[in-house]
Amino acid sequence: MASFKDDYYETVETDNDGRFYLSVGEIIDSSAYILNVIPRRRATRMELLIDSETFPDQKMPAVTPAEIDWKQFAVYAEKTEHYYMVENGMRYIQLPEVIVKPKPQKRSQFYSSSFASYSITQEELEQFRPATMEMLLSQLPGVNVRRISGSLSVTIRDKGSEIMPILSVNDIILSMEDLDLIDPSNVVQVDLLTGAKAMFFGKSGIVLSIFTKHKIYDKIFPSFHIKSVFPLGYQQPVEFYAPKYDTPEKRNTPTPDLRTTIHWQPIVQTANTGVASFEFYTADETTSYTVIIEGLTDDGRIIRQEGKLKYVKTNFKINGTNITHFGCERSGLSVLDVRDCTTLDYINCSNNQLKSLDLSQNTQIRSINFIITEYVIPASGKEVRIGDNPGTSSCDIKIAENKGWSVIR
Repeated sequence: MASFKDDYYETVETDNDGRFYLSVGEIIDSSAYILNVIPRRRATRMELLIDSETFPDQKMPAVTPAEIDWKQFAVYAEKTEHYYMVENGMRYIQLPEVIVKPKPQKRSQFYSSSFASYSITQEELEQFRPATMEMLLSQLPGVNVRRISGSLSVTIRDKGSEIMPILSVNDIILSMEDLDLIDPSNVVQVDLLTGAKAMFFGKSGIVLSIFTKHKIYDKIFPSFHIKSVFPLGYQQPVEFYAPKYDTPEKRNTPTPDLRTTIHWQPIVQTANTGVASFEFYTADETTSYTVIIEGLTDDGRIIRQEGKLKYVKTNFKINGTNITHFGCERSGLSVLDVRDCTTLDYINCSNNQLKSLDLSQNTQIRSINFIITEYVIPASGKEVRIGDNPGTSSCDIKIAENKGWSVIR
């Protein structure tokens, strides 16, 4: 058994009934392996039969799939499109002259040419145009080609010694004497396989693999002794990207957060009490969130719970003639009314969901520049009314306008 990708191979002997068992341990999903039977002496026409994979019977019902709310899905699709436009902008691609080429043909049914130690491609053969097989094979590194008693002999230098490779023509193992039957103009690719990439062909560890346009024999039997298998493996974990607003620069960025999938955490470990916690940053849009929790209990039972994190619209109005300082940062406010607090000279209402802020009646506010600098606005299209506060005429309203806000005096 061999795996080209991992440069892995392993051998095992069959029992008296011709059966064998191979254990490869934990493998990554979609891994491909090649199994090959190396016959004993005088054994021909051997066939490899692989048992089907078996799995335990299902003892619990599968989770019923949720019904799709197509209206909600349409809203989701629109948000996703908007998110892409904000992140990447409108895409304009000026296409040059298009040259259509055929998809590269996969020559071998057992391996990809990218795994070969060395290859001579069809394009290179068309440029080189070798007149004989000796000329063709001499282009391979470390290959020594000569004629002995009228027949071609091919050896390859490997670790200081000369090794005769196994000859494979169109995935069929042939004798080295069959090289004389191959017309070099009929060859479309030559691969040199070493190490694990060649061990399933035989014990030499080096394979000379040749592919032709047309078969060299009128009748070629299929390779019943070689099979490809794709055993079920484990899925590699993928980290879910989520932004972190852990600095003032990130929290005050003018780029809106339009994510539709907010948080995904594949492993949540509960405490001895069965309680677990997790944290995430919400997107900028004022909306509710759907939470889906799935898992397994210690005895193998499947659990699933779906719930809602509901957004509650919050309005806040303060009254008082003696209030001078007021702070409500990160309070989830959508409406804030401070017009009746005429003695107010300091306010901090950053990181909320306010759509407007009227300061026209708060004539004691000490610094309009401080307000429009520290007042973090999550999205564009909002307004601030500064009225006749001290410093109004000299304040730099571009600070707010650069955030996408309009300032009304």
